[in-house]
Amino acid sequence: MTLTTDFECGSGTARQISENHWEIDTVGDSFGYNKFFCFEAENLDGESPADLRVDVFPDPALGASSHFLGHFPSNIWYSARNWQRWIPLRHTWEQSVDFLPDRISLRIPLGPGARFQVATNPPFRYSDFLKWVQGLKDSTCETLTVSSLGASFEKREIPLVTIGDGPVRLVVLAGQHASEHSGVWATKCIVDFLLSSAAEAARLRKAFTFSLVPMLNPDGNVLGRSGAGAEQFEVNNSLDFGGVLRGEAPLYTENRLLWEWLRNEKPEVFLHFHGYLGWRAFGDLPADGIYFNPPFPDSDARSPHARYRQAILERFLFDTPGHSGHFGEVGENLPGMVDYALARAFGTSALLYEVNSGTVGVSEQYRRGLQVLRALTTAVLESRGGEPLP
Repeated sequence: MTLTTDFECGSGTARQISENHWEIDTVGDSFGYNKFFCFEAENLDGESPADLRVDVFPDPALGASSHFLGHFPSNIWYSARNWQRWIPLRHTWEQSVDFLPDRISLRIPLGPGARFQVATNPPFRYSDFLKWVQGLKDSTCETLTVSSLGASFEKREIPLVTIGDGPVRLVVLAGQHASEHSGVWATKCIVDFLLSSAAEAARLRKAFTFSLVPMLNPDGNVLGRSGAGAEQFEVNNSLDFGGVLRGEAPLYTENRLLWEWLRNEKPEVFLHFHGYLGWRAFGDLPADGIYFNPPFPDSDARSPHARYRQAILERFLFDTPGHSGHFGEVGENLPGMVDYALARAFGTSALLYEVNSGTVGVSEQYRRGLQVLRALTTAVLESRGGEPLP
């Protein structure tokens, strides 16, 4: 039996305790995010099955500041098809996962020669992401351009996809927190749909100009981080925009590139995907969540933030599971978030949608992208006096 975390998206420090027993210390970020692990195990015996035991612990370096176990219970996912088709462990082996006060304990039977990847949520690896982006260039869509936001701290390309030539500028961002792969899956669905032959997609391309950054943090993706990338600061990278309204640049390389581009883009609408895990504190599955900017008393009533706000809130209540985590409640974007800064700087209507990747798998994370896009674009078009799209 072998077990490793030393690969793209792998995460955790593993040590072998006995023949088929390993312990893994998760590796959190400097600002306290600690919610991701990913390992690969293989039964090298081609003739006999083996029972793998893995005990997963919070990052010991974070001590009491680690909230790792607070994200659970949640599904733990595995793939027996080399990163394809992720399934909850408990769907296959009901007794395979125990959430204990100090650790997560896994018991996984591996057949002869079997190899599994196991993770807190299904990863979308950067290498697979780049292959998909490269394939977009074969599209026949005349309004598609594939370019780059720039290079990450470790010099990885951050692709930028633009589709459509309509009057409303709508930006979609995902992958700011490295382990929140659900947002990347959702954004991939939006791109795939907008490039499809569907009549609805053609109408959207004429009504909007979509600019999409599906994976802002490729370094963190490759390194298997929970939230941060290769750079480690005390500031959460999603709260790195507190000084931009005073002319101060964000700390993180990727955030600086993002803000420099957004200052020129000045989007009317901004859709930001994040993700989280578990159902401990939530009433209804899938336990998604939404965050929106508060009504600013000094806002221009003609700004997109003011014009679209009520329609967006209503559409997301009726047409998405965004309220399933806390029914009837909408979180507020905080000062320091790019969403808040956009609203204050340009009057942007900025919405953050969290997909709970502990409750649904890849196909539903992917489809959530189109579900959210439909609710958002319908609300915007209705607010502008147009007819809602079917």
